[in-house]
Amino acid sequence: MSQYPASPQRPFSCDMCALSFNRQHDLKRHRDTHTGEKPFVCNGGCGKTFTRKDALKRHQVR
Repeated sequence: MSQYPASPQRPFSCDMCALSFNRQHDLKRHRDTHTGEKPFVCNGGCGKTFTRKDALKRHQVR
């Protein structure tokens, strides 16, 4: 994995590792990899959880 240190182009830095991002939303999504939070739940009966909404939607199409 490439490391991106904080810079003017990437002002949002992760407190837990050296990764930085140019958008705050990307930093929040990245933080979920550290916390293990999976806020998106399949309501189709299986109850599987996902860290990202796009992954849940991809799962529901199958």
